[in-house]
Amino acid sequence: MNVKIEIAKSGLTDEGLRSIGDGLQQRDCPTKVLDVSFNQITDAGVFYIARGLAANRSLEVLKLNGTRLTDRGLDVVAKALQTNSTLRHLAIKGTQITAAGVASFSRSMALHNNTMEVLETSPHLPACKGLSSQPGGGQSGKGKSQGTSWVE
Repeated sequence: MNVKIEIAKSGLTDEGLRSIGDGLQQRDCPTKVLDVSFNQITDAGVFYIARGLAANRSLEVLKLNGTRLTDRGLDVVAKALQTNSTLRHLAIKGTQITAAGVASFSRSMALHNNTMEVLETSPHLPACKGLSSQPGGGQSGKGKSQGTSWVE
């Protein structure tokens, strides 16, 4: 079963992400795509998603475009991805992420994750080596057969 939760532009707040994060932790969670883009979400709300992501075994796409996500929140997501082996696509366009945040994420993925394939960022940010910046484009993540380095 492929479940998509698309609640972009819905007025969702950090507190609303608490129950979504709890749902992601459930063993039988069938969600493959979660899009919470363009809502009033900060790092505090992303913490709930990351907590669920750490235990989740189904989510493949997470879209956080147009939120108030900062480098700190991206770091929390990176830590969750140390134990998650299903997320392949993370979209963070139009957030407050800096080049330093992208570089830190890239280093973390190189050391602790081999399933991330796509990191969609704003055009002014550098691409992560070993990650495609668009779905279906460029290089893919550091899969077992690719041997791609993510470290800049």
